[in-house]
Amino acid sequence: MTAPGSERRLVRYYCTAGNGMERFLTDEVKKKLAAEHVCHMPGKVLFSSSLGMDRVVELKAAERLFLLLKKDSPLQLSAHTSPARAASVLQSKLLGDRNQWAGAVMTWSRLQGELAGRRMTTPDATSATLEVTRKKEEEERRSEEQQEEEEEEKCDVESRKSAGEQREEERGNGRLSAVHALEKKRKRDDEEEEEEEERRGAARDFSSEKNVNYV
Repeated sequence: MTAPGSERRLVRYYCTAGNGMERFLTDEVKKKLAAEHVCHMPGKVLFSSSLGMDRVVELKAAERLFLLLKKDSPLQLSAHTSPARAASVLQSKLLGDRNQWAGAVMTWSRLQGELAGRRMTTPDATSATLEVTRKKEEEERRSEEQQEEEEEEKCDVESRKSAGEQREEERGNGRLSAVHALEKKRKRDDEEEEEEEERRGAARDFSSEKNVNYV
């Protein structure tokens, strides 16, 4: 990993960008990375930068970041080119100079080392994020448990209330039944007294008639 402040070699990158985002990414690499040799094409932005990977990976408008080996013009082959000739041309384009590949591998390894070092120097931030997430999940779980307890308590109160109202209604119905029973009993007693009084009156009248006849 290259020490901060030391001279860095320019590294050639290219990024993919969403449709219409190429200009935004071009401006971003120029401002944030002081990029050189910047050019863009549909869906891609090519640039060179000497800044470390910790800065390069923070591009917001980029979708994917790649290490660029070389920029080459599109391969054009005539329709009459033989398959063997086409394969040879493609192989030369793909393989190219071995020294170029060796240099790319060394650059790739260095960049990977910078990324690994960046991850090792920021464990506290990761731990803090995990702790915040854990606390948030715990608070949500407690809130759900509290809501469930409140719902259960509410259901118990409503159940007790319904049972009490039912008992009160039953007691009220019982009192009404007792009142009706007493009224019926009094009515029967009154009717019996009236009948008894009528029988007594009839008996007195009959006795009076007999006495008049005897005289």
